[in-house]
Amino acid sequence: MKVSTDQTLIHQKIYAKELRSLIPPEAFIPDPSKLVILFINLTILILGWMIAARLDCWSPSLLWLYLPLSIIMGNSVVALLFSTHDLMHGSVIKNARLTYIISFIGLTMLWMPPTLWKAVHNRVHHNHTNDLGDPDRNYLYEQSSTWGKWIQDLFVPSSEVNPIWFTVGLTSAWGVHTFRNLISVLFFNRESVDYVPAAFTVYRIGITRKSRTDSVALAIA
Repeated sequence: MKVSTDQTLIHQKIYAKELRSLIPPEAFIPDPSKLVILFINLTILILGWMIAARLDCWSPSLLWLYLPLSIIMGNSVVALLFSTHDLMHGSVIKNARLTYIISFIGLTMLWMPPTLWKAVHNRVHHNHTNDLGDPDRNYLYEQSSTWGKWIQDLFVPSSEVNPIWFTVGLTSAWGVHTFRNLISVLFFNRESVDYVPAAFTVYRIGITRKSRTDSVALAIA
């Protein structure tokens, strides 16, 4: 039996377009019930902060009781990210202003303004998923040794990272990712920035350079 090993590769945009046509329309209907998860975890964080504000009234021998709650609060921060991710993709509600307000609350703990999330994730990442223009990809071996690449190689979770630094990375890798992208557009906003995996540019609506296909138009709410 002869097995063909030939592969036909297609562009990610074409693949996504063809795949979408095979998915039933009801899969794209917004589901507002997902907001319940977001608000439950937000409530957990608020209650945790209220309890933390009174820890000075606790007996020192009882302070360890706050540790389980702090772990639950940490999980809620991550849950906020995933809930807001769905919200920003329009799978929860379609009201743009309400989406912005709720997303702002959900992303506050992650240092990520909703407008930057829309630029980095929705527009750039999903138009360049896993290709060289994807700001969420890992650094290439041949890329120059910058502080961004050094941090990734040091503790961004992977099988090659030292277990101790792996633990540090679990608590801070997202913050580094956000900080790196945020300052790249706030202070430089040009494609020559080398400390990010893939540089991107952000412009206000109305002055986007249409001739540059990898530019990003950032909607200012």
